Amino acid sequence: MLKTEASQVITYEPDGVTSPRWLGAFAHVNGLTWGFTCPGGADQMSCVLTMDGTFRTDALNPGRVVRVSRGASSVWEGILDEPTPQSGGWAITAHGAGTWGSHFLADTRNYSLDGPVEAAIDRGLRWNDAGITSGYLPPLSPPTNTTRRDAGCILNDGWYTVEDTHAVAADVGSHVAGYAIPVGTKIVSVVNGDSFLMDKPATFPRSKSKRHPDPDKKTKTLKIITKHAGQPQISPFSTDITSWMDQITAPAGLLWSVDRYLNLRVFPLPSTPTRLLVTPDPAARTIANDITSLVLSYQEVVPHKKGKNTSVQDYTEVSSQAGIERHGRIESFLDLSGQSGNANVYTDAQATDVGADILERYKRVSYASAFTVRYGQYLTLGGQPVDLGAEEAGTVVRLLYSDSGGLGGEVTSSPVTFVVGNYAFDEDSITAQVTPLSSFRTDISALPGVMFRNLR
Repeated sequence: MLKTEASQVITYEPDGVTSPRWLGAFAHVNGLTWGFTCPGGADQMSCVLTMDGTFRTDALNPGRVVRVSRGASSVWEGILDEPTPQSGGWAITAHGAGTWGSHFLADTRNYSLDGPVEAAIDRGLRWNDAGITSGYLPPLSPPTNTTRRDAGCILNDGWYTVEDTHAVAADVGSHVAGYAIPVGTKIVSVVNGDSFLMDKPATFPRSKSKRHPDPDKKTKTLKIITKHAGQPQISPFSTDITSWMDQITAPAGLLWSVDRYLNLRVFPLPSTPTRLLVTPDPAARTIANDITSLVLSYQEVVPHKKGKNTSVQDYTEVSSQAGIERHGRIESFLDLSGQSGNANVYTDAQATDVGADILERYKRVSYASAFTVRYGQYLTLGGQPVDLGAEEAGTVVRLLYSDSGGLGGEVTSSPVTFVVGNYAFDEDSITAQVTPLSSFRTDISALPGVMFRNLR
């Protein structure tokens, strides 16, 4: 019987364009499976090319680009691993586009969210990056000294120290010692190896006159200029692009993925369902904890009659009455100190609002095991079956049970939704494995850190 929905496997040269080779032209392709993860994207592909293991073709060269096509659409792309000859033919595996970041090191010298990604794309990473506008960028580490010896440098992009034959170092703009340099000063030229001519005069502070024979002296020539440039906490080339993406997204509660068209996306944890999953089989739920009440510790501002405010530690409590009525009272403690960007100071109303937001985001129930779905069980919101071979991870699924097997011991429950963390399709059985994403929202102690990360 002809499979009208059969997929085709094609390999190309590493540029992804030249020398296409259709594996089905050499022999039957059996056992074809592929999948996606979120975060990430296209993950693993495997199949068996049923031809003699002594046969050689450039179609199986390791490093070639592999695409799986259904009809006129490419549904999966990756890079061919080393094939293995076996009794039934050649065992073929490939790793998908979502794993390609592990091939490239993160150059953090351009310290921005997508700076290392753009640098890797310039070096050959075949992702499309439209710009990463949100995420967590770790702050620069404490500054180190680097001597600036270039004409044309504008002295307004960092802290500098200067000195001459009569004074010791001083910070730019400060009057600690040495000369004070106006912000925006430009180095006109290098007088010699150690001296620089500037376009604005640097003035020695009169308050430090005891350290200089002429407190009114001004000069445009100074001996040494040193910039204190903070360095990235992640050193250049110390990690790969995949790890970089994890480090800038996970702390901010974001996800990232490379879709079938190789477009890199960074997005918040989605919550609006786009698929319906109908399952007749009971599924075991994982209960994180039935927390229904939070006690929060925070720093509160106390006004002082002399105008100097102080802060004291205080406590507040928030509860979910609906949760208490349903599951009883179960308390947990959280310390808000060090979590926010407003000097860690709250009013009682602000701390209460934060606690209420945490309880609203918290999820007590999750599903950890995979759901096996067949055609007709994975639907659009309008109830139309989708092509299981054209789906990816990262979508939001609403679970529909043909009986009450998914409600645990409860008679009724709110609608069950989850983000698909892993999606795998089997061509031979025409089934898919749908695995929910493990969410930080089931860990109440991690929620404040995610909610209050500095997004840059």
